[in-house]
Amino acid sequence: IAPFLGKPLGPVCYVPLASLAATRRAGRLRAAIARAVRTVPWRNDCYPQALAGVMLGRLLRIPVAMHLGVRLGGEGEPEAHAWLASGRIAITGGPGHASHAAVACFLSE
Repeated sequence: IAPFLGKPLGPVCYVPLASLAATRRAGRLRAAIARAVRTVPWRNDCYPQALAGVMLGRLLRIPVAMHLGVRLGGEGEPEAHAWLASGRIAITGGPGHASHAAVACFLSE
């Protein structure tokens, strides 16, 4: 699935620049994914949300960066998280960069 996600950038946090029009589309995409999360009957945590955001971002011509990160949980167990960003918009996953160390980033243009 990695080739579909875009250009691999390695373990970095990267946010692609977005035009004003793309930023508006990213905001609408974030709202659409949030609405879908409340209604779909299947798994809808951070990873499927980020995957959907990558696919829809391509359709809507929004530059996005999908991040995969990890942190140690309360019991020392690793916890994974995925988040998607475009310009100043956190499309999915919220501010994941603040609490998780990025282990992979994929740039989709």
